[in-house]
Amino acid sequence: MNAVTVVLTLIGAVFLAFVIRLLSLTSISEYVHSHPWWVYLVMIGIVASGFFTAIHWIKDKQQENGSPKSISLGAKIFR
Repeated sequence: MNAVTVVLTLIGAVFLAFVIRLLSLTSISEYVHSHPWWVYLVMIGIVASGFFTAIHWIKDKQQENGSPKSISLGAKIFR
């Protein structure tokens, strides 16, 4: 397993745990109205941060390995 798979699996597990807790303990309307609106923004920010971290990690890994589509020659890049 590579790091991206681990990160995405953890994000999915946290999301599933959140959904299961939401559905099993309370009705949805009670849960939504019991927290301030900014808590949901924080949750969305955490998920988005993990997603973008994984995306940028993949791009950096591809750059380190060298893209077969581009050849650098001095300061010029030929594609």
